[in-house]
Amino acid sequence: MASVTLKQVHKRYGKVHAVRGISMEIQDGEFMAFLGPSGCGKSSTMRMIAGLEEITSGDILFDGESIIEKKPSQRNVAMAFETYALYPTLTVYENLAFPLRAAGMKGDEVDRRVQEVGEIIGITEIFDRKPAKLSSGQSQAVGLARALIRKPNVFLLDEPISHLDTSQRFHMRVYLKRLHLEFGHTMILVTHDQEDAMALSDRVAVMSEGILHQVDTPRNIYENPLDLFVAGFIGNLPMNFIDAQVKREDGYFYLVNKAMRVPLPEVFTPKAEAGQLPEEVVIGIRPYHISLVSSDTPGSVSAEIFVVEALGDMNVATVQLNGQRLQAVCPTTYRAAPHTPVALAMKAEHTLLFDKASGRRVPADR
Repeated sequence: MASVTLKQVHKRYGKVHAVRGISMEIQDGEFMAFLGPSGCGKSSTMRMIAGLEEITSGDILFDGESIIEKKPSQRNVAMAFETYALYPTLTVYENLAFPLRAAGMKGDEVDRRVQEVGEIIGITEIFDRKPAKLSSGQSQAVGLARALIRKPNVFLLDEPISHLDTSQRFHMRVYLKRLHLEFGHTMILVTHDQEDAMALSDRVAVMSEGILHQVDTPRNIYENPLDLFVAGFIGNLPMNFIDAQVKREDGYFYLVNKAMRVPLPEVFTPKAEAGQLPEEVVIGIRPYHISLVSSDTPGSVSAEIFVVEALGDMNVATVQLNGQRLQAVCPTTYRAAPHTPVALAMKAEHTLLFDKASGRRVPADR
């Protein structure tokens, strides 16, 4: 096991600046997820850690020692890929034994290690099968076992479960988390799927266009995003955004957008009083924190139904407000036809504000 430190790491492919000065530290034994859309630089970062790509500038350290001059074989890094990368002519047992024999390990020691890892991962019953006879879930388990069997310093997971169906992914996530607890390896997951990142990792590094936006725990990433990109990218139901101006009327502060006029949440009042709030802001609020209420509810705003979707454990109402669409979570019994007038109430304690000019979140005075 090892800690991993990235210091101002850049990667260029010709004119393409794929990774732009990333600096971060991954603790020994930590499960870190690199999360972001396709092309954000997360896979390039992982490949530089593995030694499969040369860094353009910066440094990468394992336990405080630079490894950028070391070959991939000298870094003791194991990788599990989306495509399994199993040898089709070898049995499961031989697929696991191969990297040990290649490293110079001998007979009984090889068998002991293969049996040990096979029992932990639960694949001893399929040792005599070849990859063509395995299900996708079994193939993924074997791929993980082969990566783990060498006791690597760092374990890299490159979109390892993105192609599995919903049920398989759920079970594989539970399985991966248990493996991390059992082995205690430093693990780095590369994924575009926020469910995988949030469910598995100790911390999440959110990336976009080669830039590292935020590194934090899954809970803080969700509740306290640092900017508009993180706020909009995280959440199975996307965060709602509403442009607004901060205005003072009769001694009180309001967030105003055309016909919408709602009180400024009290946690922002000290900043407003001190003139520290930007005049142009973006309101951020998740669908779970918008309620459909009666029209005479204080602080509510008028809108109309665009469509109501039934999603099993909840309904989601998409409404139109001042020419834009917002989503609100409703009870499963809620029904409404398009164009039905409704009133919305936003929970003040869950309302975030962002500086429209910079995109950065405005800290609240809690």
